[in-house]
Amino acid sequence: MTIFASVIIILLSMLITASLQLVPGTFSCFYHYALGKTSSKKAGDRSLSFVLGTEIFVSFIWILLLITLSFLDPIVDIYSAPVFLITSGIIFAEAAAFLLFYFRRSNCTSLFISRKIAATLQTRARKASSRSDAIAIGFFAGLPELIFTLPLYFISAVILLNTPSIPCVPIIVFYIIFATLPLFTIHIAYHNDQNLASITRFRTKLKPFIRIIIPIIYATIALLAIILGVSNHG
Repeated sequence: MTIFASVIIILLSMLITASLQLVPGTFSCFYHYALGKTSSKKAGDRSLSFVLGTEIFVSFIWILLLITLSFLDPIVDIYSAPVFLITSGIIFAEAAAFLLFYFRRSNCTSLFISRKIAATLQTRARKASSRSDAIAIGFFAGLPELIFTLPLYFISAVILLNTPSIPCVPIIVFYIIFATLPLFTIHIAYHNDQNLASITRFRTKLKPFIRIIIPIIYATIALLAIILGVSNHG
């Protein structure tokens, strides 16, 4: 049960991370503006640089958490029942917050971020003119969503550091790749003559499903964390 719950928590955390909409939305706009300013080939190259920036961001969060937890482990038992119970409480709160606040109350795909942050991302996407710009946007686009992803990274990192039977490096690599799958899907869509309008319409259709299913997944992770904490350390 312990290994099963641990693996399910990590996989569901991956699913939530890949389902969040801020980075794909920013990427869609970025690709749209790139196509308007340059050739399809250069736009495609820059879009891959954006993906690289996102991968660097996810890798950075993982490295930062693993180093921090490895430093704290001799001081505090990070694999204790209280840690799992507190984290599960935070993740339950994330489920409610996602349901209530992640999407703004509108018929479009507007998200929880402030208008200022949204305008900044839009402006950066429009003005990007190099691969380094694309990497920077891909990196920073994920920052506002840390409020929804950091507890998932945290509990996944705690599990990986304390479960030798689960291979740490391959799981992290798979996590990074899985987090960028929506970007590759949008990349392929643009290469198949889709445009920003059609991609936005598709994302709008997904919105009701995401609004309901993601809180359920959060709650499932929280319940599994409670079971894991109690069964191992109760």
